[in-house]
Formats: sequence, structure tokens, C-alpha cells
Amino acid sequence: MSIGKYVMKAIGSNLFLLFPLGMTAQTSSNDSISRTVALDEVTIVASNVTRVDNHLVIYPNTQQKKSSNSGYGVLKRLMIPGMIVDTQSNKAEAMGMPVSFYINGQPADERDVRMLRPKDIAKIEYHDNPTGKYAKDQIVVNFILKEYKAGGYVQLDGLQTIGYTHGDYNLATTLNRKHTTYSVFAGANYFDVGNNRTGMTEHYALPGQPVDRTSGSDEAYSRHSEYVQFRLQRQKAGRYIVGKLSLINNASPRSEVAGTVRTGDEASTFTTSTDQKSLSPKLDLTGTIPLSKTQSFTFGLHGTYSRNLYNRTYREPDFESGSYESENAGGFQVSALYNYSKEKHSFSVELFDFHHVWKAQYAGSHPLDQSLWKNESLAFLSYNYAFTPKLSLRSRVGVDWLQYRLHGSEKLSKLSPRVVLNFQYQLKSGMLLWSSSYNNYNYGMDLINQARIGLNPYLVQTGNPYLKVGRSFNSYLYYSGKIKKTGLSAILQYKLEHNPVVHDYYAEDTYLVKSFTNRGNIHYYGAILAASHTFNRTFSLSGDIRYNYTSVHSVCDFGSRNLTGNLNANVYLGDFSLSPYINFRNKIVNTTSLGIEETPVNYGLECTYSKGNFFAEVNLVSPFTARKFRKTFQHALYAYYSDEDFKINSRYCHIKFAYTLDFGRQTKKVRQEVDRTVNSSLLKSF
Repeated sequence: MSIGKYVMKAIGSNLFLLFPLGMTAQTSSNDSISRTVALDEVTIVASNVTRVDNHLVIYPNTQQKKSSNSGYGVLKRLMIPGMIVDTQSNKAEAMGMPVSFYINGQPADERDVRMLRPKDIAKIEYHDNPTGKYAKDQIVVNFILKEYKAGGYVQLDGLQTIGYTHGDYNLATTLNRKHTTYSVFAGANYFDVGNNRTGMTEHYALPGQPVDRTSGSDEAYSRHSEYVQFRLQRQKAGRYIVGKLSLINNASPRSEVAGTVRTGDEASTFTTSTDQKSLSPKLDLTGTIPLSKTQSFTFGLHGTYSRNLYNRTYREPDFESGSYESENAGGFQVSALYNYSKEKHSFSVELFDFHHVWKAQYAGSHPLDQSLWKNESLAFLSYNYAFTPKLSLRSRVGVDWLQYRLHGSEKLSKLSPRVVLNFQYQLKSGMLLWSSSYNNYNYGMDLINQARIGLNPYLVQTGNPYLKVGRSFNSYLYYSGKIKKTGLSAILQYKLEHNPVVHDYYAEDTYLVKSFTNRGNIHYYGAILAASHTFNRTFSLSGDIRYNYTSVHSVCDFGSRNLTGNLNANVYLGDFSLSPYINFRNKIVNTTSLGIEETPVNYGLECTYSKGNFFAEVNLVSPFTARKFRKTFQHALYAYYSDEDFKINSRYCHIKFAYTLDFGRQTKKVRQEVDRTVNSSLLKSF
């Protein structure tokens, strides 16, 4: 296959760029998977990192795969400048932006990435200027797996925590038969944690009767979850169809808080007991169908149902409040994407529709029957054009039609525009990107209700069915490049949130009501400078410095500055690896509660051993220091200051073992894609 002539220029010991001479590659679609497959004969070079168009193609080396047991582990060892990967919470962000994950071009959730076996990864695409099917995301990581035709595997893994009671165990089995793959995934995890201590001081500016309360409490809770999924995948001649049937059970049968509280000169005891559970079946059908060499069609159909229960009881002398809630929640989602790509141009049309219905019953101190429905339809047109081999434009224009109605309230219907404009300029040693976007943002239906929960004698929590649609404007200048063995990234960002949904307080009778409102503006200014350096095959180092300033003008007015950073290292010693890390003190503004949350220094050491199909890991987290989290909030009617010392934040270690048994000479590993989130509109205490 002829794809034109290219010249390859080295810009460092590990990074090469491709520049087209006279023509660009012809591909069947704008899908980066098909594009990189077409360019494989050019991009597979001695280097392990190559920039192709608007993304990096990364080939993890043997050491990086061997010392990892998940997709998160591989990403962490790649040390992409500015990317923070937390293998404990299974979260990742890059240059202050959330990372969206895909496997073979299909959306993947946290558990999919965690269960991904590194030896099955052929390459990784890192999209810092996403287009096509990824246009809705800010940063994309797409794992492309090796292709196998026959055989199967059984995989077992288990994780146990020392320091508090926690376990996570999973079983996966897959059978490949020509172009069809059959899979079953199942797993369970549990927590049983005690001695979570909180100290809190509160001020209630009640009319004519200000109240100050000081409390100290211990929390103990247990929870568990189980899941099973059946999956059928068909892949042939560029067509990719996946069907999944899942059942997820989540339960928190015990959560108890007990402590003492002093109100003025009077001291007393209080207790809070909560329990909740949900059972949710889900059905998913997704696929990509090539229409021609330059056109493709991608679709998604998703249906879900949840049965949710939530109970909460609060007691102290002369006061008791209970809320006993049950709910049936259902919904479906439909998506369609048409893409056309040829030479310098690419064009796509995206359609989405999300429909949800909730019916809930509240009993106890504030009984209520409540029904809600919500529908959100979105349509987008995207156009990408390469002005020159170095300068390109990405544009995405669309409209969001939001409708919802709470029984007994007026229907809300709102049309909102969405616009994204990106200009990318290819530098000799990297890429420069300017991005600006204008969006509306919506909120969970658990905020739009008239239910009430009595949190204590002086505070009641409720929702607000009359929230408006908020707006946001985001603009940033981003650089990504490499100088010799040092990778560099930098970003300057400004973000405006207009009429954000925030907590608000108002007086009613002898107590305050905590609710939500849309009011004012939040301005965010940020700067990040990140670097990574590979000294040799056994040692690499990465780190970043981050500064941000948040200015709030809403139900309260204040500003908050923060300077922080992160440092990570990788050391490879044969079958062993050591990965020490440190995350420096951090302070953020919670843009919903408007509280300032301070996170102390976190440090730890990951130690791994890998031999054949066996893997072991020990992860020490802040082993010598108790990490205390602080939260503060100041409102005209309500203020608080709290210190939290939780067992799950420090002085513990994880021990993990994993083993895979392959049968058949050619096995294609597929990964579970079990979305374990639960759809619910129930109002809960927070």
C-alpha cells in the first residue's frame, strides 16, 4: 500500500516526528486506530515515541510492561510529562485536565484499565488534541491491544490491605473463535474500616440566636460490591461490534458515626447511622462500521435500571431525624457518529440523546413522593483542516437541548450552544496548541428535588428544582516537546464559570436550610511546568510544578492561591522494580461547596516482582506519617472548620498477586468494561 513519501527527523534520543512530502496518508476513516495502522510501516522505528498528526503513539518497552499489572501502572511508568497517575485510587489527570480512557477505540472505565494486562498492549495513543470519535474529550489515552485469533485464558487477581480491612478479587475468562470473542467477568470487593476521626467547629448565624458547635467523632463503616458481566465481541473486515450484559450490586450495610458535641455551654452525645444498597442490570451495544475507505459510522445503545435504597438516622438528646428512601431509576442512551476523512480535510456529525426517569419515595421526618424525568439531546458538527504541514485547525460547534420536569414543578427547556476551536502548530521539537471552548454544564438530578434531610437540630438539607443552566469558558496555551532525553510540557490556563451550581444557606424558623443556587462567577488561573528525564534503561525521573489562583464571587467572595508539585522515579532491577513518589501539599477550592480543602504531603513506594505469568506488588502509602485533611468554609450564615484523620489516607500498604493461565497458542485478551456507577436521584447527606 502506498501512503506517500515521508521524511523522518530526529528531535531527541527517543522522539521522532514525521513530516509529509507532497501528500498525506489515505485512511479509511479519521479513527486514529485505522490511521496508525496505516502508518505502522513508517512509525515503527527505533524510538518508542512518535507524534502522528494530533497525538503521540507510544510503544511501552519490556521493562515498563514487566513492572506493571494494569493500564494505570504502564501509564505511570511511561512518565508522560504532566500526567499524574494514582494507582491506588485508579485515577489519572494530565496538565490539570481529566483523562478519558479507551481500549481499541471503545470507551473504557476505571476497572477496565485496572484489569488491563500490560503484556497485551501493542501501543498507546496519547491524544492531547482529540478529534473524531474523541472530540468530546479533553485528554484521551487509547490502549491498542495485540490481535489474536484463537484460544483463551483464565485470569485471577487479588488485593489485600494491611492497615485497615479491604480486599478486591477478580476472575476473568475469555474464549476466542475466529472473529468472535466470548467473555465472562466477575469480581467482588469489601471494606471494613473504623477509627476515622473528625474534629469540627461550626457557627450558625441564626436570627437573634447565633449558635456555636464543637464536635469530635469516630466513624466506622463497611461496604461491599459484586459484579458479573457477559460479553460478546465480533470483529471482521473493519467492523467492530460489542454487546454486554452486566449486573452490579453495591451495598453499605453499616456506617456509624458517634461522638460528642458542645453547643454553647452544654455538652451531649450524638450518633448517625446510614445504610444503602442498589442493584443494577445494564445492557450495552456499541460498534464501528466502515462505510468506505474515507467514511465510517460509530453507534452506541445503552440501557440501565437501578433499584436504590437509602436510610439515615441522626440522634442527640431532644432531637431525632430519619430519612428512609427508596427509588426506581431507569434510562437509555443513544449515540451516532458519522466521520469523513480525506487528505487535508475531515468532517464529522455527532448525535446524542440521554433519557432518564426516577420515581422515589421518602419516609420518616419529611415524607414525600417524587417523580422526575430528564432528557438531554446534543448535536455537533466538527471540521478539521490542515492549512500547512505545520498549522491545522480543529473546530466543533453544537447545541445542547436540556429538558427536565419534577412532578409538581414547571417543565424546564433550554437550548445552549457549545463551541470548541483549537489551533495546532507543529514545532521542530514538539507541538504548540491554543484551545478555547464555550460550554453549558448541567447537574445531577439528585440536586433537583424537594426532599429534605435533617442533618442536626440546626441544619436541614434540601434540593432546588429551579436551578438555571450554567456556562463556562475555558482557554489555554499548551506546549509539548522534547529536548534530548528530557520530555517537556507546559500550560497556561484561564477558566470562567458563570452561574455555577453552589451550596447556599438561608434561615427558616429555628434552623438553617442548606440548598443549591446558581449565582455569580468563579475565575480560575493556572500554570503547570512538567518534565521527565530518562537517565538510562534502569532509572528515570519525572516531576512538575503547579500554580493556580481561584477567585470566587458568588454566595461568598474570596480568593485562594496554591503552589504544589509532584515527583516520581522508576528504578528497574531485573525482575524487580522500585517506584518512589511524593505529592506535595495541595490546596483546592471545591467549586460546589466553596470550601477550601487542604491535602497534606503524600509519599510512598511501589515495589513489584514479575516472572512469567505471575505478578506481585507491595505498595506502601505514607508509612510513617498520619495525613490529616483540613476543610474550611465561610458564609454569612454558616461557617465550619474541620480536621479529618482517616485510616484509608495513610499508614497502610497494599499487597497484590495476579496469575494468568493461557490455553491455546493464540489468545486475544479482552478487558472487562463494567460501568459500576449507579443512576440515582436520591438526596443524601454530604
